[in-house]
Amino acid sequence: MKRRYLYAVLHLALMLATIVYASPASANLPISSLVVLKGVPIYDDNRDTEHQVGVISATQEVIVKETVPKWDENEEIKWFLVETWLGDKWIQASDKVATGGYRQLDRVITLVQDTALFDLQKDEIQTGMTIKPQKVKVVGIYNTFNYRVSNATSVGLSTLNWYQIETEFGVKWILEPFIWEDVKEADVSFDVILSKAASMYPYPLAVKEQEEMVDPGKFPAKALWMKGGRPFENTIWLKVALPHKERWLLLDNDISMQVTLHTETRKFSAPYEQFEQTDLLQPGTYTIFTNLGEWSCVETDSGKFWIRTNSAMQGA
Repeated sequence: MKRRYLYAVLHLALMLATIVYASPASANLPISSLVVLKGVPIYDDNRDTEHQVGVISATQEVIVKETVPKWDENEEIKWFLVETWLGDKWIQASDKVATGGYRQLDRVITLVQDTALFDLQKDEIQTGMTIKPQKVKVVGIYNTFNYRVSNATSVGLSTLNWYQIETEFGVKWILEPFIWEDVKEADVSFDVILSKAASMYPYPLAVKEQEEMVDPGKFPAKALWMKGGRPFENTIWLKVALPHKERWLLLDNDISMQVTLHTETRKFSAPYEQFEQTDLLQPGTYTIFTNLGEWSCVETDSGKFWIRTNSAMQGA
């Protein structure tokens, strides 16, 4: 049994070219690093662009020591002073660099849908190529954000994660992929009641081509995954047992949940609480008000209480 289930973080498919910058009244974030996406010239003096002293190649992260204007002047930055093998040098702001970080990876992930490929080292980002669902090797990850923000929500919405992968077309980039290996299920055991036909999917991802319509009825839920990370993006997926297969259902207001307890069950005033209530929840059918990982909040005549439905169904 999985305990102390945590939310998965970081699929809002925003494109790098369409980040909306904050108003002039916004405050810049301090910038500690840049990602070099294309080969970029470096200079000893940002006032002398006729004499470059070298080139920083892609893809790598460099440390920022200073900016012009300074970041706290709340103006768009024109130059970055960065650490290099030749000492501190100047880089001009352009589409060749971006605020954020980059690190190398050595990981295999499963792509479950057709995925667009990008080339961040060329003028045209989109390659027009896609790859079919398959396992791919990730060799790097690049994350970027808009340093000109007005609040925490703006920061969250502007954050993008690009994965550098090996393909038959060479090393390419994919944007915010759904990663099946990052889905951490919490075991549950209750019933899902559909009052009308609902869409279900092989994975906790709404891919139109993979959609299956399921008629109204009562179905057992076996697992739950809470996806979150970005503002306004928290969603709950339920793994539902259908005849001969399991499918994922996106929870919404038209779906109700019930748990039927056949034995007395420990009840808690909050999830993860170490000491249970002195009273036990009596056998019966209860409406589930909300879920948090393997924990469910049920409504009773004496108020709301938390139970672990998977343990309850096993008589724990």
